[in-house]
Amino acid sequence: MKLAKFRKGQMAVVMTLVIAALLGVMALGTDVGVMYYNYMQLQKAADAAALAGATYFLPQNATQTLPTPTIAGGCSYASQQQNIACTYALNNFAQQTDLSQGGIYVPAQSPPANIPVGAQTIQVTLKRTNIPVFFLRALGRSNSYAAVASSTAVQPTPVSSVHNGLFPVGMSPQPGGASMVYGQVYNLTGDDSPGNWGFLDIPQGCSGAGCLSHGGGAPLLASNISNGCTCSVSVGDALYPKSGISWGQVNSAMASIVTNSGATIPSTLTGNESQLVLIPIVDWSGTSGSSSGVPILGFAEMWIVNYGKSGSNVTISAQFVKYISKYASGGGGPSDYGAYQPPYLVQ
Repeated sequence: MKLAKFRKGQMAVVMTLVIAALLGVMALGTDVGVMYYNYMQLQKAADAAALAGATYFLPQNATQTLPTPTIAGGCSYASQQQNIACTYALNNFAQQTDLSQGGIYVPAQSPPANIPVGAQTIQVTLKRTNIPVFFLRALGRSNSYAAVASSTAVQPTPVSSVHNGLFPVGMSPQPGGASMVYGQVYNLTGDDSPGNWGFLDIPQGCSGAGCLSHGGGAPLLASNISNGCTCSVSVGDALYPKSGISWGQVNSAMASIVTNSGATIPSTLTGNESQLVLIPIVDWSGTSGSSSGVPILGFAEMWIVNYGKSGSNVTISAQFVKYISKYASGGGGPSDYGAYQPPYLVQ
């Protein structure tokens, strides 16, 4: 009987020690959870801020394509990109002290090596040193926790690959024998090579070298006009010209996307306007009819202004613009024709 009572007393001591240890673990887990939550929110803010700032590295011209941003009070950096990044950080959980203890740098401090040559970068570093201590105060900790989040983004870069959405017209890099000028209106269709008028025959669902095959008739061309191709192509791939068209189907397809006929590009874009199309820049030299492909040199963003047919001549007039393509799947293209991959994070 005495032995049993002694054993019960032992368990009380053990349970006291276990409860103390469990309380310590729970306190540590709670405080670490709060610190990790603050870190994750800072990282999200840094990512959003870096991408927003890098977007405004997009080269601007007389034809403005990005909205004029509203800068938050307290954002007084030297460049527009830094002030936009600052604004986005403050609008996404960051505090002014997080910025003052961190920083926004253009170019990024020690940018990674895996960025395109000459590309501009922006780095956003947020440092928070006032994360409160809760339960661990009972165990003697009094200093606040700190968390640091950093993000680096690369400017929009010329498109090298496209995944779907390509408008089935190929444009020469020197229409009419002259270099392309932003804001100027060009005719996308014309006698670019014997027997061809600028349209391209892009097979449905093709990819890479598989796109150098004849895709189909008038219904496919009309579908590619209305919706963009279901294709994946890159600089260096080739496409066959489509030498003959059915104007009735082309006319209907064009009417479905040209909702504001005769109007040039608006002062700002969302990127979802049907008249904003992505076209391949191609080399028409040496091509006759539809028996040989035209190599893709790059990609351009064009705003379709108008279209029509006079006799046997089909005209699609379009304005040459700079913009970030929603169809880009690769950046760092060898030539800049005005279509850009969205900015991206590198660390």
